[in-house]
Amino acid sequence: MSPLGRRLLRLSRAIAASNPYTAKLMKKKQLKPRVETGDDYTLVSGRNYKVVQSKQDPDAQRVGIYLRGACDLPALLTMAAMLAPDVVGTVAIFRDPIMISGSRSDVLLQSLDVLDRAPPESLREVSRALKLGRRYFSPDFFDPTFQLRAELGFETIDKTVIALSTAPDFSRTMYRHRDHGFLVDPGGFWLNHSIDNALQDPDTVRWFSKTFDSIGRFAPEDFEESYARLIVETKARTGAHLLVINMLTIDPSCATHNYRLVNEADNARRREFNIRLAEMSRRLDFDVLDVDRILKLGGVDHQVDFAHFSPEQFKPIGAEALRVLRARELV
Repeated sequence: MSPLGRRLLRLSRAIAASNPYTAKLMKKKQLKPRVETGDDYTLVSGRNYKVVQSKQDPDAQRVGIYLRGACDLPALLTMAAMLAPDVVGTVAIFRDPIMISGSRSDVLLQSLDVLDRAPPESLREVSRALKLGRRYFSPDFFDPTFQLRAELGFETIDKTVIALSTAPDFSRTMYRHRDHGFLVDPGGFWLNHSIDNALQDPDTVRWFSKTFDSIGRFAPEDFEESYARLIVETKARTGAHLLVINMLTIDPSCATHNYRLVNEADNARRREFNIRLAEMSRRLDFDVLDVDRILKLGGVDHQVDFAHFSPEQFKPIGAEALRVLRARELV
């Protein structure tokens, strides 16, 4: 392997090692990045990241694209292969392993204020009982960089672009601590099943029911208020450009044909969330990646549900994301 290839491999491993979840997986399974080289580029692919670098001038620029949200975000990793033939400098795309249960806007925002008033011992108790991981309550989402290991040859990558998903705000049910007011989503399945499905230990279930109150899913107007604040705080604290993925408004798995007994149709609710997101984009100047349009143009014959896309559907989503970022002259 060339010196440039070895350097890029060290960089990709540093990205993975900077996160305790991926670091644990790499140690457990001995994950090896895949390296692809072309005439003018080197591309390294790992479980949650892709790094593409120009052979001629790898230091011309350093672009970090940070992904945080739900199962729709891996589509953006496809941008790396599209960038490779004419990449300028180094572009790293990193999907944070903290996914949907730790990515609703109010959970991210509480690290800026609510958690300052919560006793550390209470946060530790909840993290341990619900197996949330040490980063769940961390404010590191608002850091302007990826923190990498200096001894591997690369210290930090700026968050040039932060890509978010609205799916966590749409679908997740949140719980508030009765004494200290902080929020948790204990995880579980994509759809909002009973807490008993997420917590298998009966003692933990009883403790949870005594300690937390459900505040339910976001109403559209509450989503708009919370998400607008997230956009403002993120732009101010990171300096990154924001790209937000909207939602497919149809659900191929939904066979409802009479809405007389349906209190709130999810497909109509997704449409309202998308409209409110568009209005926020107008006010706050961020880009919306319109997967609703992209997937409908391509057809949804093999679509499982509104949020899980096939590898074939990833490519047009990635291509549109790349078009948007190039129009902004960010890559």
